[in-house]
Amino acid sequence: MATIFKRGEYYYLNYSDATGRQKEPLGKITKTKAKLLLQDHQYKSRHKSSNPNKQEVNFQTYATDYLNDFLLRCPSTYETSRFALQQNFEPMLNSAKIPLKDLNLSQLTSDIVAAFIEIGFTEGLKGSTINRKLGVLTAFLNKAKADNYNVANFKIKKLPKRKSNPPKYYSLDWLDKIVAAETLYPHWWLFLANTGIRAGEFRNLKCDDIKDDGIHIISSPDNPTKSGEWRLIPMNPTIKEILSYFDRTGEYLIPRFDKDMPKTRFRRLCKQIGVPSGKWGIHCLRRTFASQLVMSGKPLRTVQILMGHDSITTTERYAFLSPDYLKGALEDFGIGIKLNEHR
Repeated sequence: MATIFKRGEYYYLNYSDATGRQKEPLGKITKTKAKLLLQDHQYKSRHKSSNPNKQEVNFQTYATDYLNDFLLRCPSTYETSRFALQQNFEPMLNSAKIPLKDLNLSQLTSDIVAAFIEIGFTEGLKGSTINRKLGVLTAFLNKAKADNYNVANFKIKKLPKRKSNPPKYYSLDWLDKIVAAETLYPHWWLFLANTGIRAGEFRNLKCDDIKDDGIHIISSPDNPTKSGEWRLIPMNPTIKEILSYFDRTGEYLIPRFDKDMPKTRFRRLCKQIGVPSGKWGIHCLRRTFASQLVMSGKPLRTVQILMGHDSITTTERYAFLSPDYLKGALEDFGIGIKLNEHR
């Protein structure tokens, strides 16, 4: 049985192997970290002893073991890992076209992976979404290999990054149609289009964070923003009017539904009213905010701050919308060669 103990400021791991009792220094670390290393050692020892030779296992069985292992060793990230598997791996596992769950890990082939990629494109998935799924699959297989299971021996290649396309946003006509078609929460979508806050920030926005000077987007350990930074969305008459439609008697601006509820509701609404494919995501409301700011002549640096972009490069995707974009770029330009000098 393996144990940990502390001597002075250093932790040690005590365990037995085929050569006898061993003492392994873990270093000057916290007790929590030492416990995690102990759990990791116990997990590896258990699999090494039970699997002296590489064994076969199917995808369905190992998916359960994979999550149980995370629950044991990394309880703080268990939900994140479960969600990643649920969103990115389970659709492949339960695919009607390719029943992955019935296959052993060693039976996976590059042709099967290529077929999943083709199915993804057929279903309208973006290349980045497909790559995320492939990344989860790769991590899954690498973990199985470390656990001494027989895994298919080929490298899963991700799709090459495509050149950045102009951001997709709603015209004011489409935004008006979306708001008019919403029966319960039209103020939600107008609020997002007029503030540019992310769906996650919207869900976690507290009523106390809405003050006279504006909307304070606060990053906290429980609800971190994407950039991890605080920012302020200044108050204006339009936002004030929209806020009057919210019930602000509770702690949060909107009810604590399932975290994906605003996204799924908005996507379903867009499909119902015929919004062009590719513009069904709630994030398009955020892009609409940025696009309208740029088209009204606001400096890109101002838009960057309001959007909470880490890099101005992200904001520069909207530069082509600026009324001054390329204006005057060639006014003082000219290669100083005269045609009449060569006649």
